Amino acid sequence: MAINHEIIKNVSNLPVKIFSFSAKNLDKYIPKHWHQNTELLYCIKGSLKVWENKAEYLLEEGDLIVINPNQIHSTQSPEKNHILVIQFPLTFLKQVSRGEYNRLWLFSVNTLKNKLEDKTLFSSLDKIDELNNTNSIQADLESMVEVYHLLSELLRFTKVGVDNEQIRRNDKKLDNLTEVISYINENYQSTLYLENVSNHFNFSANYFSRYFKEYLGVGFTDYVNTIRLDDAFKKLIHSNQNLLSIAMDAGFVNYRNFYNAFVRTYQMSPRKYRDLYQKK
Repeated sequence: MAINHEIIKNVSNLPVKIFSFSAKNLDKYIPKHWHQNTELLYCIKGSLKVWENKAEYLLEEGDLIVINPNQIHSTQSPEKNHILVIQFPLTFLKQVSRGEYNRLWLFSVNTLKNKLEDKTLFSSLDKIDELNNTNSIQADLESMVEVYHLLSELLRFTKVGVDNEQIRRNDKKLDNLTEVISYINENYQSTLYLENVSNHFNFSANYFSRYFKEYLGVGFTDYVNTIRLDDAFKKLIHSNQNLLSIAMDAGFVNYRNFYNAFVRTYQMSPRKYRDLYQKK
């Protein structure tokens, strides 16, 4: 399934979602998406590429980034890694901030741009990661102690004021874009051209092309091929289906189109990637 406007559901008893991942499929690209949750990414080992809006960052050991609500982003693991992820629901942050978060201020955290001198913040992150491997009520409670301490330190050192009206306008535009992305995700296996999609939403092709690239930072055709590539990638590594069938099932017009898109993203051919993966 393609990823776009992601709705995050917390299946634990905690008011925040905490998990970690270690990349198994090197270079696996997560297509651009957004959600209302605030997402914290902490690189414990290895590295992680992060695209936020139009900027690209390479998180390495000890680096931290916080992605605020409705910020378009994507990730890719260029090597084996260990990444701690904490997702704070917008309702939770509004509750603990007396309604101020995302209205009066946001967090501004990116250690590649501005180093954080607060070492206790990183101690909390390491403790949360350690507790995340323990399934007990006590571990849950201790995790929330660290989460509240983490939020307190983020508030102390990283809070920045925002323009509420600008946030409102951006959210409205993303609401409109959600309909477009949903349509693409439902129809990417069929023939999709900029002209027929723009007509479907009553836009001129020129306006739609500019609008799409402005907010997603990528052209329409490249985005559609990214969604198709996400579908094809799963079949490439989890099945023995032949490459032409994989390409056609994902909506590519021919194998060459699939091959070129794959090489641009993963810097090797689909066949070579499959061979390397299956040898692991």
